[in-house]
Amino acid sequence: MRQIAPIPTERTLTLKSSKYIPKRLLKRIQQMEQKKAAVREILGVLGVLNISRD
Repeated sequence: MRQIAPIPTERTLTLKSSKYIPKRLLKRIQQMEQKKAAVREILGVLGVLNISRD
């Protein structure tokens, strides 16, 4: 008997994408990962997320 895949809903969909880290930032990002920096900080360095500190 053939199984039917569930219909995707908002809860089952996930955003899956990746981008290459530019060579000029690679060393800095690796250091941040070793120091267990917050994901928001790393994304800010990569320019993916704008961090506003009030």
